[in-house]
Amino acid sequence: MTNRRQFVLRLLPLAGAFALQPGIVRSADPPELSEGDPLAKALGFVVDANKVDQAKYATYTKEQTCANCLHFKTPGAVKALCDIFSKSVPKGGWCSAWAKRV
Repeated sequence: MTNRRQFVLRLLPLAGAFALQPGIVRSADPPELSEGDPLAKALGFVVDANKVDQAKYATYTKEQTCANCLHFKTPGAVKALCDIFSKSVPKGGWCSAWAKRV
């Protein structure tokens, strides 16, 4: 008969081996936002900030990109999770919810 302590002690090596398996413990990357997403369309999201419709978004300036936006979760990353969309956006993207990171 196995008591609880023996059971746990036998389980620990298995748990360690499981944790070392690549991709099992690591969380999945968030999905990438596409320009076709309904919320992205509503906010004028573009993957390349150089393609912003200047006539439609008059407040846009060339300095505004996802990389320096307050909603871009990982400054310095090539792509990161965005607070607005809950999806991954490229650092060179832009949308009308852009807010300057301080």
